[in-house]
Amino acid sequence: MTASRYAEETAKRGVYLVAEAGSNHNGSLREAKRLVSLAAEHGADAVKFQLFRVETLIQPSILGGMLGLKEGWTDGVRKLEFQLSWLPVLKRLADRAGIDFLCTPFDEVRLAALLAVSPPAIKIASGDITHHGLLRKTAQSGLPVILSTGASTEEEIKEAVAITGYDKTALLQCVMRYPAHGSSYSPDTLRMLAKYAPVVGISDHTEGCLVAARAIGAGALIVERHFTRRRSQKGADHAMSTEPAGLARLKEVLLESLRMR
Repeated sequence: MTASRYAEETAKRGVYLVAEAGSNHNGSLREAKRLVSLAAEHGADAVKFQLFRVETLIQPSILGGMLGLKEGWTDGVRKLEFQLSWLPVLKRLADRAGIDFLCTPFDEVRLAALLAVSPPAIKIASGDITHHGLLRKTAQSGLPVILSTGASTEEEIKEAVAITGYDKTALLQCVMRYPAHGSSYSPDTLRMLAKYAPVVGISDHTEGCLVAARAIGAGALIVERHFTRRRSQKGADHAMSTEPAGLARLKEVLLESLRMR
């Protein structure tokens, strides 16, 4: 697939809205199923989960020491792990609901498990943009790669895309703050990313629709937004996530922004 064809096929979808369920399943398959169904019902084109294991996500002893966390803090994070046995169940549910099923694997074991259910693309977190081993394994799949850039340097972005392949890479501007200030997102950054990938977008950590709408006006085709069934739930990212009605409103605004550009 050429870069122009990848861009054209992405553009045919209009705006590609990703409901980032992340770990808002709270360790429950039932809740994960609800998130898939609600995302589909409220206008998302894809629903995405995070595949990690505490021990391979970060060295607990180092993080705990840096942050002064009490012994046993990893137990709470471990409860948010996505069980690999859920993958085929949720993939089938997403297929029936007509929504893409995406995941962010944080290690090669989870990448292999994800590939076994044939996802349409692979999402790589900004923190792994320099994890060249994971990027190479991802590129070998031949699938499109959606890569968040976070606090990456331009040189790190270039090196990552050299591995994943220009023709199949989409780059997302991602601000490492939750919630983020709208001023942290810039059309200049999107223009810079567009030098290295045929498709660009944002991982939107703001509230409301303004920043995402401006990004679409500046050429973005992908918008990722944290998603939850109810913001008042405890754990993970619920408080900074968008509820179903807000997701539907966001999709309406994005489509209108696309028509106007």
